[in-house]
Amino acid sequence: MTPDETRTALATMAVYWPHSKPEATTIALWQQKLPNMRSAALVTEALASLMESTPYWPHWSEFITAYRAAMAAERRDSQAQPAEALPAAPVADRSTNTFAALRAALARQPAPTSHQATELLGELVDVWGMFDDFDKWARKFGRMDRDCLTATVGDAVLWPESRGWAPFAERYLAHSDVQSLALWEQHTAAKAAA
Repeated sequence: MTPDETRTALATMAVYWPHSKPEATTIALWQQKLPNMRSAALVTEALASLMESTPYWPHWSEFITAYRAAMAAERRDSQAQPAEALPAAPVADRSTNTFAALRAALARQPAPTSHQATELLGELVDVWGMFDDFDKWARKFGRMDRDCLTATVGDAVLWPESRGWAPFAERYLAHSDVQSLALWEQHTAAKAAA
């Protein structure tokens, strides 16, 4: 931030909290640290957020928390604009016990080996970059069906803007439903032939 932006932010704070009388050392701290902030717009957004929740002049740590929240919201907004929409997932009726039986049958399908799970996770890291819950994902990958997991990782590579566990799990369930329906058709055809 520029010196003018710093003065503007401090003046805004004086308007937001007119009854607060911060000490000279507090003002000096803010004057020292505010110029290090990356974006004046994010500073203004963080201060506006604090104005709604803090009745008195905020502590620096409260400001940093609000500033980081504003940065995270900005990052989410910039990533939320997908270049291409994901294809629609098949809709399956999960209200009957049929799917419970099919899920049990699918549970007997082979899980990926540790090496295969690591390779599939490596594909995601190549596209998404390293992410925090890597070990948690590796454990989950080891419990998933190999074919559904491979197809889901393929989708994630094709549509990298759909990052995160929730969209990934949704796509995995869609592939699992497709596999379940195929198994059900095989089961029905075998019964009809018998």
